[in-house]
Amino acid sequence: MFEVAERVPREALAEFEARQREAFGPEFRVKAFDFGGDRRWHPLEPKPAYVPLVFIEPAPPDSLVVLGLDLDSSELFRHSLRGSARLSQPVATKPFGLVEGPLAYVVHRPAGPLAEAGDEDLFRYDRYVLIVVRADTLLPPSHTDDRLRTLLYHRDFPRNDPRGHLHFSRAAASGWLEAALFPDLRFEEQVGSDTQPFALALSRQLGWSDLRWSLLGIVVATGLITFAVMLAYARLYHDRQMQRLAEADRLFHLANYDLLTGLPNRNLFMDRLHHALVKARRQGTRLAVLFLDLDRFKHVNDAYGHDAGDEVLRLAGGRLRDCLRASDTVARRSGDEFVALLEDIGRNEVPVVVAKIRDAFAEPFQVEGRDLEVGASIGAASSASDGLEAAQLLRAADAAMYADKRRGGVA
Repeated sequence: MFEVAERVPREALAEFEARQREAFGPEFRVKAFDFGGDRRWHPLEPKPAYVPLVFIEPAPPDSLVVLGLDLDSSELFRHSLRGSARLSQPVATKPFGLVEGPLAYVVHRPAGPLAEAGDEDLFRYDRYVLIVVRADTLLPPSHTDDRLRTLLYHRDFPRNDPRGHLHFSRAAASGWLEAALFPDLRFEEQVGSDTQPFALALSRQLGWSDLRWSLLGIVVATGLITFAVMLAYARLYHDRQMQRLAEADRLFHLANYDLLTGLPNRNLFMDRLHHALVKARRQGTRLAVLFLDLDRFKHVNDAYGHDAGDEVLRLAGGRLRDCLRASDTVARRSGDEFVALLEDIGRNEVPVVVAKIRDAFAEPFQVEGRDLEVGASIGAASSASDGLEAAQLLRAADAAMYADKRRGGVA
């Protein structure tokens, strides 16, 4: 069912209702409906504007009663309307029972021009279009396989919560012996987007009827002869697969991790930074990037050799990782430079983390029986003050690190 809703300011409500009565009859009025409580019609509450339904197609007689329904009067519709207005794209509601009775969900999308007034997201547009989808039309009402269980549900609800079920078909009961001998096949996949979050779950208990007895007899007869060959082939195939997986893991590690410290390298860090920035923009959270450059590292290499320098880098990477949360990312950028990504961090937490790192690096590194004093110059950049682009954050953190090094005066 296709529907249209219009934004009506409070001061224009009486004129709007009079105009609609001429089109739809004297019983038309803008009204509210309680979808979550007593499921009855209620008078409107005073507010700046209303969003009533003004068009339905097709329009069976039992659905005309919803003309004039103020979508803003229901928390169910208000939430999805705000989302569609804010994102300027379709957003689906959670499942609910229609006034006519069946279970359904609605997809909203703003379609009219921007409203001249109204600061709330819901009132940014003058018109919205809606598609009402009845749950009993989403999948065939029956199928020939009585062992197949089908469930289409909204991902905001647990799979076993009937309030989120859009479609559910039960399967014929299986015997305990079938359940013990045969597998229960399961499949689940998301079938919607973030704005239409639905998932389809299928399961089927195999049983005796799935066996082809003539083929089973042939398999049993020939299986005794071919068992040794099949076992050898399976072992060979398994070994090859394990080698391939091990090689894939090795190549992935080479491409994304630093061989010396075991930390993520520049490529993996940039990938995680881009993902974190997308998440921060969507959820309105903060993130920070830290640049760290070891002080007096050149002296270690010159005085004690590159093996000692490599050991300092390994110890420094571990010490930096211990100063941060498990959810944060620490990477070796190049040489004696490290970089860290702090996601979902509070306004005043960055200085605390920087101070913790400074304290950790104030302790000498024990390498080959020597205590080597290697400090750190640290620069920090925050998405709240330095931008929400990766290049901006990296430049700001790099500049702050070099400013810190100039203050310390140690190379």
